[in-house]
Amino acid sequence: IKLLLNNQYKEMIINDICELLHVRDVDNILVILSILSKFLLYDETISLEIEKCNGLDIIVTLQDHENNQIQQKVDFILTTYYYEDKMEDIIHSNICQPISQTFKF
Repeated sequence: IKLLLNNQYKEMIINDICELLHVRDVDNILVILSILSKFLLYDETISLEIEKCNGLDIIVTLQDHENNQIQQKVDFILTTYYYEDKMEDIIHSNICQPISQTFKF
């Protein structure tokens, strides 16, 4: 994994792997999701690379796949590497905004 992700071709590698998610074979999709999961485990900044090449959109569409294993892997990836970050951003932006309402009793 280090060799693949610590070189100048990282973006191309991530893009090509995400493109493979378009295959129809369940076993191949499961392997590709496992690879992406391992990459994300190694370096969470890979999530940005996956988003850049529209891989996140593909992963999100796989939530509705008929295969339960694919759904579970997709849910794990999304909840572990994406949704938590988005929720933190939302919470942080709401906490940092000044309160503009006044309350009358």
